[in-house]
Amino acid sequence: MKLDTHGATMPSITTMLSAIAQRRSDPAAARQMIDSIFRGASESAKRSYCQFLFASIAHLSRDNPDRWGVTLREYGVRLNAGWVESLVLWKGEPLRVLIEQKSAPKAATFCDGSYRYAPGCKMVALSLSELPRSLPKFALSHQRALGIAASSMPPPPSIRNAHSPGVTEWLSQVLHRPVPAPAYFSDKPDFPGLRAVE
Repeated sequence: MKLDTHGATMPSITTMLSAIAQRRSDPAAARQMIDSIFRGASESAKRSYCQFLFASIAHLSRDNPDRWGVTLREYGVRLNAGWVESLVLWKGEPLRVLIEQKSAPKAATFCDGSYRYAPGCKMVALSLSELPRSLPKFALSHQRALGIAASSMPPPPSIRNAHSPGVTEWLSQVLHRPVPAPAYFSDKPDFPGLRAVE
C-alpha cells in the first residue's frame, strides 16, 4: 500500500487505469463530454459532427478494421487511424480534421505540422458553428487521409488500450444505428506490464 505525503492511501496504478477504462466504457460520460463541447453551438452542428464521426468509423471498419480507435479523453474525443490523430474534438477548440492535401477543397486552410505516418495529409481546423456547411466538403479528402494513415502503420498498444466503447455506444444511441468497434477490441482492456509496477 502506498501513502501520499499526508499519510492518506493512494490508489494503485491498476485501480486508476481501471477507473479510466470504466469511464471510457460509459456512454453517459461520452454524452456529457460532447454535450459540454457543443454547449452554445447549434444542434445541427453537433449532429453534423456525429454523422461525420460515424462515416469515418464506418469507412475505417470496412477498409482497415483493426487499425483505428476512438478515445474519450478528459478534454474531448479523438479518432485515430493507425498512429495518426484523424478527427479531434477538444473543449474550446475548433474541430480538427485530417485530410489528404491533393484532394482537399481549394479553399482549405491547413494547420501547421505534418504526419510521418500520413504522408501528404494535413489537418484543417473547422469552427463548430460552420460544421453543417463545411464538413460535407471535406468528406472525400478525409476518407482518403484515413486510408493513408490506417494503411501506414497499425495503432500502438496505447491507442488500442485507450479505445472507448462508450463513445461508439453513445453514437449508436444518438444516430439510432449500430456503430462498429475495432476488430481487435474486447471489453476487457489489457494493461501490459502494470502488475510489475504496483
